[in-house]
Amino acid sequence: MKSRSPIDWVAERYPLGERDKSLSPVARSWFRALPVPLRPNDLCSHYPRVANRLALCWPDRALTECLFNDLLLDKRGGRKGFPSEIAAELLRLRRLSLSRPAALQSESPQDKWSQHLQAPSDR
Repeated sequence: MKSRSPIDWVAERYPLGERDKSLSPVARSWFRALPVPLRPNDLCSHYPRVANRLALCWPDRALTECLFNDLLLDKRGGRKGFPSEIAAELLRLRRLSLSRPAALQSESPQDKWSQHLQAPSDR
């Protein structure tokens, strides 16, 4: 049986566009709305693409949790993961997200679907 070579996931990822290299207006607003001690400074500085996705998903706890699972769990095997300070910020944000009241959820299913399409996970 012929062995398959490992997939180069970095090469498979969507190429970074200019808008992925800096925080979007939505992400800047989301960042400012977070409690100061929980603001993900390192994440926003080093991984603006991830912060932009989080900001888009943030109004919906379930969608945000799916994104956290994609970011924090290695489903493909062999991923390096985030540096420890970034992972710590993501875990703090996850706890904050899970503690939010349900009233902060998106209002319509259309909003949820729209956000999902705007923030696809890396596959």
